[in-house]
Amino acid sequence: MQQIKKLEMLEKLIEDLIEANKELPVIVEGESDRNALVMLGLDGEIITINAGMSLEAFAEWISMRFNRVILLLDWDRKGFLLTVRVSKLLLANNVTVQLTFWEKIKDLVSKEIKDVECMYSLLEKTRRKVIKNYV
Repeated sequence: MQQIKKLEMLEKLIEDLIEANKELPVIVEGESDRNALVMLGLDGEIITINAGMSLEAFAEWISMRFNRVILLLDWDRKGFLLTVRVSKLLLANNVTVQLTFWEKIKDLVSKEIKDVECMYSLLEKTRRKVIKNYV
């Protein structure tokens, strides 16, 4: 895929995620993922799973606070398995899980990065390549 097209798609996904995060919390694996999303411009609620409680307790805690969430975990094997498990637990607690961003970002970047924490650096790297090749 051409770098400029990829950059446009990635920036649009991030822009849409920023907008969605104004209404819905984003759930990520850890603090590094949270920090990367803040660097990308998200300023809504970002919740980390690694909060010292079981996944079952986490899902129950989320259900007491929210009806809908955006789940954005890593795209490696562990992240995929965790996405499936957390999704099921949240759904069992009557929380609607939005996976659209996870799927679209995975499709766009999973050949280059496997985790949320690398999204900011990938965006900057792609911008530099576009500037270098097209300016």
